Amino acid sequence: MTTRNTRPRRSRPTAAPAPAPVASAKAGSTAKADSAAKAVDTASRPAPPRPPVNTGNGRRRSAVASSQLAKPVQPQTNAAPSPVPSGCAAQGGASGSGTAQVVATGQVVAIGDVHGCASLLESELERHYDTGVELILLGDLIDRSPEPDGDRRVLERIWALQRNPELWGLAGVTVLRGNHEQMLIDALEEDEADAATDIWEWNGGDPALLPFYREHRSWFEALPRTVIRGSYLFVHAGVRPGVPLEQQKDDDLIWIRQPFLNRPHGLPYTVVHGHSITKDHKIDRRPHRINLDTGAFSSGVLSSLSLDTGSGPSIPHQCQTA
Repeated sequence: MTTRNTRPRRSRPTAAPAPAPVASAKAGSTAKADSAAKAVDTASRPAPPRPPVNTGNGRRRSAVASSQLAKPVQPQTNAAPSPVPSGCAAQGGASGSGTAQVVATGQVVAIGDVHGCASLLESELERHYDTGVELILLGDLIDRSPEPDGDRRVLERIWALQRNPELWGLAGVTVLRGNHEQMLIDALEEDEADAATDIWEWNGGDPALLPFYREHRSWFEALPRTVIRGSYLFVHAGVRPGVPLEQQKDDDLIWIRQPFLNRPHGLPYTVVHGHSITKDHKIDRRPHRINLDTGAFSSGVLSSLSLDTGSGPSIPHQCQTA
């Protein structure tokens, strides 16, 4: 069921100015051009800009200094979430290798592809403060933003939550690598704009933000591709059916559509993923997988799923633009 968030929202700390660019750590590579056909994401283009959400009076969240927002932290993929009572949030990795990281079970909220929809993300996050859950964002935080400076606002908010999740009443915040983060990483490897940068821009990347991204390149490069919580495997795109998890290719984890979308994968997990926009902009639940990508940048619907990774039920939710 689609619902609107009507809870009064706390004020968001003012973002700090973007840091000055620094030199690239690697020489450029033009080899990416050979795989240009794969790197083109064929999802639809962004909708016209939507006005930001007007937030209300703040509480203790306003104590977060604006200087904190512009500083990323390494993804929190190893910290075990604190178990919380089932239903507390109810409203009704790999590292570089692709090997999944496993932590203790607890209450988890997975959030679908954000794509710079900062206002929708703020509305969604408000529901989970002070609940003790772990947030898992399934990748594609950036690109195709339908609102001014949305990509930067999304990242700065997530970095603030990762830096001090306890302040916000969260167990932790994990961000997975999506294909858009990967396209950005490929672009950052080029000293001068070349094939990889062209592909990233064609897929909705904002070249004006390259100095900002370059400053925080190490954060993007450290993003895991998968994490496991209980019986759930979280990944951006999916897995190749019939292939053991430890043998999955990184490209498949962030790019695959078929045959993953129309075949059981054979792994002993329910795969929670995004990447492929659902046809009706509603969460697509199958026996072996759950798709949370409801096309926020074009549909105005950002979806999440509350999971008790021990034994409790899953509870879907969708934030929608007014």
